[in-house]
Amino acid sequence: MSDETHDDASDGRVTAPQQDYTWGQVFLGFVVMMIGLFIVGALPFVPSFF
Repeated sequence: MSDETHDDASDGRVTAPQQDYTWGQVFLGFVVMMIGLFIVGALPFVPSFF
């Protein structure tokens, strides 16, 4: 181990995954998820041209 001490908080970087999400971010994630589910659910019904 090194004798150097590093204070990551002083860098101004935030890497913790426990940060709060805004309602706008939650809504955007929900919309993206719904579009993805629609695409995946609709794929079996799309005629294949290949």
